[in-house]
Amino acid sequence: MADRIMVIEDGTIGAIGAREEILPKLMDKGDSCSCMNRADI
Repeated sequence: MADRIMVIEDGTIGAIGAREEILPKLMDKGDSCSCMNRADI
């Protein structure tokens, strides 16, 4: 997994930071995990 993460939101940089800072914010959003919950993967 990456040490630093860049989040792109609507074509602009939404956040850049350390994995420990950004990953929890991504996992708290309901829509961020939608692709992980797909049955056809």
